[in-house]
Amino acid sequence: MFAKPSRPFGQLILLACAVSPAWAGQHVGLLPVQSDIRATSPLPSTPATLFTINSLVGAGRFYNEGYAGFGVIIGNAEAGHVWGGTNPSAAPGSVEAGHSFLRGQVARYVGSPNFTAGEPVEYDFHATMVGHAIAGAGPLTGSSMGIAPFSQLWSGAIATSFGSPGDPRPTTSFGITDRSFHTVYSDFFYGANSSGRGADVVNSSWGGGDDTDGSGLLARAADGLAKANPLTTFVTSAGNDGPGKNTVTDMSAAYNNITVGALTGPWSKSPFRSAAEFSSRGASDFFNPVTGQTLPGVRATVDLVAPGEDLRLAAYLGATGGNSSNLGGTDPFAGTPQPADGFSFIFASGTSFAAPIVAGGVGLLKEVAYSLYGNNDYARDSLVMKSVLQSSADHTVLGWDNGQELINGVVRTEQALDFTYGAGGLDLNRAFETFASSDSTADVAGLTYDGTISRRGWDYGSLTFDDLANTYVFEDELKGPLSVTLNWFVDRTYSYLDRTEEITSDDLSFANLVLEIWTTDDQGNLVSLYATSDSEYNNTEHLYVNMAKGRYALRVVWDGVVYGNLSDVDFGLAWAVPEASTHTAVLGLGALGLFTWRRRRLA
Repeated sequence: MFAKPSRPFGQLILLACAVSPAWAGQHVGLLPVQSDIRATSPLPSTPATLFTINSLVGAGRFYNEGYAGFGVIIGNAEAGHVWGGTNPSAAPGSVEAGHSFLRGQVARYVGSPNFTAGEPVEYDFHATMVGHAIAGAGPLTGSSMGIAPFSQLWSGAIATSFGSPGDPRPTTSFGITDRSFHTVYSDFFYGANSSGRGADVVNSSWGGGDDTDGSGLLARAADGLAKANPLTTFVTSAGNDGPGKNTVTDMSAAYNNITVGALTGPWSKSPFRSAAEFSSRGASDFFNPVTGQTLPGVRATVDLVAPGEDLRLAAYLGATGGNSSNLGGTDPFAGTPQPADGFSFIFASGTSFAAPIVAGGVGLLKEVAYSLYGNNDYARDSLVMKSVLQSSADHTVLGWDNGQELINGVVRTEQALDFTYGAGGLDLNRAFETFASSDSTADVAGLTYDGTISRRGWDYGSLTFDDLANTYVFEDELKGPLSVTLNWFVDRTYSYLDRTEEITSDDLSFANLVLEIWTTDDQGNLVSLYATSDSEYNNTEHLYVNMAKGRYALRVVWDGVVYGNLSDVDFGLAWAVPEASTHTAVLGLGALGLFTWRRRRLA
């Protein structure tokens, strides 16, 4: 139903170009900016200052409370596999043992090129770096711990080939098919062999197509998977085709995922405060499957941003996976052999690495949900996860603007999110406060609601034709910045036909919800509209408003449909009057290392 014709997976070629002077400065697919991959040897021996990304994004709050990803499953879908090793007891430095910071971290390997029984695992340099950002453990005294270091990592390979038959060296491109896509993603979302528990989070740092309006098969399949499996949160990287508008493509142009852009690194003029130049962004196009119209520049496709420039990540330098002859075994800048010994690192940049930082953050929240909220599935629902992270985001990134205007005394936006930053920078400290602090409202009783809430919290709710609005009245007076986010799913389907080995997806419906802030009297009765977010072509609404001292309420309103027919719609809502920003660098050890030595000039 309503589906726009799109190319089959078999025609999609995903570029995975490795480091080479000939590629320097080019942005290829969703892989690192090629000029920003650093030489691996020699590394300066004594850094002057060590910043940790984990502390920068507020993950330390979780660690201090005893959360580090325990019991959480995070799937990583790539062309090839994370180098976790197939035999952790093998001699350190051997290929079988894996990288020293990922040894034993990969619990399952799913899929392989051509899916030949007994085929050896194709380790990949890009997948290894992404896996490190998610769950790299390393020595406890090391400088490169992933965001969720004690999570269980699943590695999925969707490539069908890394080279021509008989070619001993892999090439720089790979293709995927319906079968290879389904083999990995059905396992991750539905559980092993379509039964049992699926992953809590799925990260995808790959792409390379030209679908910018979310109408292609990849975007529709991603949305269908996320809608059918709401307890598995789908995280994707925005892409490295910025800084132009309408550059978010394919799965990242979907609606039901969390699309992540990249912030600048420590050598920038505004470290971690502005978007990396390469980071893809909106304003993006919108395709209406009923009318067939494409409306240009009306969607905000980026949801959050996280550090993605100059990260020190685990290197796999063997000659398998997507490695070219320049990266596989040889450092092109140092000109010296670099064996796959399990102790090498690469400095890398790209939204590919911002996304797994957010995925790791989701993993930490999921662990808290299991611990504090037990069998309450709503606490782990992707709509709640996304709303908590966005309402907790750091809005002090340079130039953040979601189109809010004061019109006739009411703050209004039809944009909801910033086209470059989304809701802002990842701030896990604030997310913990919103989701788990003792004074937070945690999922009010019932799906429809008209009652009171504390100054921060979250709710999973539902609207029907009989109840077209939920009202949340703040118990106490508010003063200062209020950040509130609403998310719901676009209704798309995902199905896999075993007989034909084709993936199909249909567009069913798209609800239009509105987020409002009202002033109230002392009894909680609504008095006047104070602010509203009504972005017709997004399934996220977001407000960030400095509140004058007074009494207020939130309202979630069903305002019809963009297309299709609906009788009800579920949503996730989160809000907070936050304290001062904690989004600052902290000195210490035990995280994704950023070293402030003199930047190395590349040829």
